[in-house]
Amino acid sequence: MRGSGSPSGLLTPDLFASRPLENNFNFSFGRVAFDDGQQVDSKLSGLVASKKRKGPSDPRTALEAAKKKRVRMNGLDEEKKAEIVEKDAWLNAKKKAHGEKVRDDESLLLKTLKRKKKTKLKSEKEWNERLEGVQHGKEMRQKKREANLQKRRDGKKDKKNKVKGSKVKKPAKKVKRPGFEGSFRSKAK
Repeated sequence: MRGSGSPSGLLTPDLFASRPLENNFNFSFGRVAFDDGQQVDSKLSGLVASKKRKGPSDPRTALEAAKKKRVRMNGLDEEKKAEIVEKDAWLNAKKKAHGEKVRDDESLLLKTLKRKKKTKLKSEKEWNERLEGVQHGKEMRQKKREANLQKRRDGKKDKKNKVKGSKVKKPAKKVKRPGFEGSFRSKAK
C-alpha cells in the first residue's frame, strides 16, 4: 500500500516469532598459551598474533629505565647479577634477531638525547630567524608605505602652492563658436 506510512510485512522480520534454540558449544573457558608467549585462538585452529612488548620509544625514558635497571643491578649479589645479565643478553639477542631495536646502552642514549636537543635548538633558532625576517619585512613595507604617503602629501601641497602662486590674470580670449573657428582670410599667404 503506497502512502499508508507502514512498511510491508515482507521487509521486517517478525521479532516475536519463536526461534529454534541454537546449540553452540564453541566456547572455551581459558586460553592456551605456550612458553614463548604465543597463544592459540578461540577455535584452536591457529595462533593469535601476540602483541609485542616494546620498551620505551623515546630516548629519555629509555635512559631513565636503563639507569633504574643499573641501580637495581648494583644492589643485587654477584650470582643473581650474573644470572640476570646472561638472561638479558639472550633476550637482547632474540630481539635483535627479530629485528627489534635494543635501547639499553646509556652512552648511546645520552648521545641521542644530546643530538635531539641540538637539532631542537637549531630548529628553534631557524624559526626565530624566520620570524625576525617576517617582522623586518613588515617594518620595511610600513616604512615604504609611510614614505610614499608623505611624498604624495608633499606633492599635493606643492601642486596647491604652485597653483596659488601662478594665478596670473590672463587676458580673456574670445569665445569661439563651433563652425567658425577659422578665419575668412586665406591661410595660404
